[in-house]
Amino acid sequence: MTTVARGRLRSTIMLALLLAFAAGSFADDAAEIAKRHSMVRVAHDNAVDEGRVRFRVAAFDPVRDGLPDLTQRIPDGPPLRALSGSRAPLWIQYDSPWTPERRQELERAGVRFLGAIPNNAAIVRLPNGMDHNALHTRPGVRFVADFSAELKFGDDLEELLRLGSAESAIQLDVSLFADATPKAILDAIATAFDRALVTHVESAAPYRIRLRIPTDRLNRLIAALARDPDVQFVELVYDAKLHNDQSAWIVQSYDRVNGPLEAIEASPRPYAQSATIWNKGLHGEGQIVAVADTGFETGTCFFNDISHGVSPQTVFPPGALATDPLHRKIVALNGITPTAYTSDDAFRHGSHVAATLAGDDLTNLVGPGSAGHDHGDGIAPAARLILEDISVAVDSNCGVSIGIVSVEDLLQQQYDAGARISNNSWGTSSPTYSFTEERIDRSVRNNEDFLVVFSSGNDGTTGINGPAQCKNCVVVGATENWNTDFMDVFGGLDPENMTRLSSVGPASDGRMRPDVVAPGYFVYSNRFPNQYISDENDPMCVGDPAEVCVTGFGGCYVIDTAATCGVELLLGTSMSTPIVSGLGALTRQYFVDGFYPTGVATPADSYNPSAALMKAILINSARNLTGRKMERRGTPADHGALPDAPSIIQGWGRPVLDDALFFAGDSRRLRLIDIPNSQGLTTGTFHRSTHRVISSGQPLKMTLVWTDPPGVPAAGAALINNLDLVVTGPHGTLYRGNRWTVDDIHTVGDVRSLAYAAGSDAVNNVEGLWLPSPAAGNYTVTVVGASVPGDLDSMTQGYALVITGAVGDPTAPPVPDGTVGTPLLADRADVSGSSIDVTYDSSTCGAARFHLLYGDLSSVGVPTVDGSLCDLGPSGERTWNDVAAGNLWFLVVSGTVEGLEGRWGARSDGSPRDGGVPSGHCASVQIDTATTCP
Repeated sequence: MTTVARGRLRSTIMLALLLAFAAGSFADDAAEIAKRHSMVRVAHDNAVDEGRVRFRVAAFDPVRDGLPDLTQRIPDGPPLRALSGSRAPLWIQYDSPWTPERRQELERAGVRFLGAIPNNAAIVRLPNGMDHNALHTRPGVRFVADFSAELKFGDDLEELLRLGSAESAIQLDVSLFADATPKAILDAIATAFDRALVTHVESAAPYRIRLRIPTDRLNRLIAALARDPDVQFVELVYDAKLHNDQSAWIVQSYDRVNGPLEAIEASPRPYAQSATIWNKGLHGEGQIVAVADTGFETGTCFFNDISHGVSPQTVFPPGALATDPLHRKIVALNGITPTAYTSDDAFRHGSHVAATLAGDDLTNLVGPGSAGHDHGDGIAPAARLILEDISVAVDSNCGVSIGIVSVEDLLQQQYDAGARISNNSWGTSSPTYSFTEERIDRSVRNNEDFLVVFSSGNDGTTGINGPAQCKNCVVVGATENWNTDFMDVFGGLDPENMTRLSSVGPASDGRMRPDVVAPGYFVYSNRFPNQYISDENDPMCVGDPAEVCVTGFGGCYVIDTAATCGVELLLGTSMSTPIVSGLGALTRQYFVDGFYPTGVATPADSYNPSAALMKAILINSARNLTGRKMERRGTPADHGALPDAPSIIQGWGRPVLDDALFFAGDSRRLRLIDIPNSQGLTTGTFHRSTHRVISSGQPLKMTLVWTDPPGVPAAGAALINNLDLVVTGPHGTLYRGNRWTVDDIHTVGDVRSLAYAAGSDAVNNVEGLWLPSPAAGNYTVTVVGASVPGDLDSMTQGYALVITGAVGDPTAPPVPDGTVGTPLLADRADVSGSSIDVTYDSSTCGAARFHLLYGDLSSVGVPTVDGSLCDLGPSGERTWNDVAAGNLWFLVVSGTVEGLEGRWGARSDGSPRDGGVPSGHCASVQIDTATTCP
């Protein structure tokens, strides 16, 4: 029996989701997509033209074209305050990329670096007494000009100034330079604009002020703020909005033979063949994932702990959360404002999202050796959750308001409470890379092991907006799910097809978006305890607005207090995003449990992966979709062919995690390098490693990802540090990251890396290589610091490189050749003696021969002495007497053993790493330091 409970009614996202299915033809979509593809080309053309300075409002070559006339953009008005002694910022452009030496030279002269602008430019502030000419005369300087007021706000705000607004008041974000403090600005605003309401000030530099101003004062305020030397940028504030049984096999193995049948077996579903990641014991154990959403009903069976309750709290970010180590599922439940809903007043969107990620029905709990999968359980059912309720209001029309003042503070609160993955199925309508995205990127840059995931949005070809424009997060679009109960024009739903609602890229500066896609169309998960009444004229739909909300599409929702363990179908990128976050939890557990490099859980190999590495794994595992971009209506001919990945529709494709993670016995192997930012590249430096492909039977896939510094608001491109992936294959064949063959849209899967392609990608912080049938032989991989101007805190750029295919020995980390690069989990130890003796023996292996790489390690893990890969023969002994006491040192033996190319390390304390060689192979290596090391 259905009962109606008093109190705020749980609202619904369905209206927003269904509105995404607006009528239209694919011809219209195709034209829009073609236009967006051209945006990518223009962005790349701008990026490679190093003479062009790319501000958000204009791109130009100041030497060739002169300065554009932008004076009409800025309203007339007095300055915000009278100043003396404060120097207005300038921008300076060099004739080549920034280097650490160039920045240090300026800083020694008292010039303050305030932020990089592409290409080869930066905003700077001169010390008192220094003239412009002091910069003009420096070697390599190409142009110097004022950072004028016209460059400090975007086109959307200019249009508002020109056309006006029907709103009575407007919200603005005012970003200050890092060397400015907010007090003087706040005092001046209070004096000159008594009707301006300051609603938030960031707690640390670079400061951001949020204020609300009457529309009739907007022009005067912009004129004053933009002319202030401490103001970096002024931006409109956009309101935030909300944007699994079959999914389990789709994103683990994509076993289309066994998966669909195993997904409909009686609970607990064993997934004996198709859940290849769960079947290795990876269910999310030990992982904490944060979910920021609108309300959570923690009393349903997917979250409830019958022996331990949940204590809601209200802690404004970034305040410390009280965490619960005992509850089986909930680490913390927090409403970020006093008006946020409690668990008793939850909005069902957040409950569905959280359960899709990590829900675990009490009926069959996950346990050792079994995922215990019930209908509606999540992708990482053993993970635990930090639930952040970001809703602040709900109305009688099922609308919900989200209140996020500082996303950086919100993410920091989650990280400090133990989360290493954050799921965000919400967004805004901001059309460009803005303060929100800059703060997301800053958060990941400051917390390098924090994977942040956002939905791409449900705006279809209208495009990517809001947080999905961030660089360092993972942005997720939506495919159809596998469901024969729901039909499209081709029959049952198929995960090879993209949904119409999934937002299409690129980002405003031409970066490819989304990153990956996952099932988001009709996803089963936790049903909030309410009931949908299809007829809005039903008596149940007429009553107290606090108890009933009418959807606007022919029905209403009322509360069903008896529904504590049901499931329901929802659709949208809100549903695909937690699937990818769940995969992130499984990926992180893989490394923390020590599965890499041996493919077997080994505690000694436990490793804390960076966010760049986890993102690279997800992207590397993605498969190209072979279906169509679906429409709401029409015959099959009306549904457009889908461009191959990588594309602005499907990103890099749909993750199939088993395609990237290596387990013992797999023929496809995993090699990776994970370099922290503090030990990364500078302009003009590079890391190089060689990897041997032993068979053309496996595709070769490489993914380079780096966590870039936050973008500069006034810049026309978000990328700060530009790295390049360069690969030389057998016979000298040269490949560059993100350089692809032309896609014949009517031929599925024809895109691959283009040999000898000109140019490089200077827009994205993800680069890839894809060879479906690589030639066997050595591939030399070089990661180049093409341009690394850095930010205020760092002038080095780390990265993660993931390589999958038939590459060498799966049990060994990749080892750089020569004097560059660094292996993940390299064998290293303090050496207090002056010599090391190595004995090696492969006489029982016939003709096997060994090579040796050795060297002292510098502070960044790079060998400073190269052993030249000496040919040592099948057996013998060698002693080195040039090992400095106290230095870090490592040895790696590589060779062909029984046809298996590999590299195996041995520690300098005398113990071989993992037995020296893989189990079942006959070679052995021993380092003897007994006579020289205590």
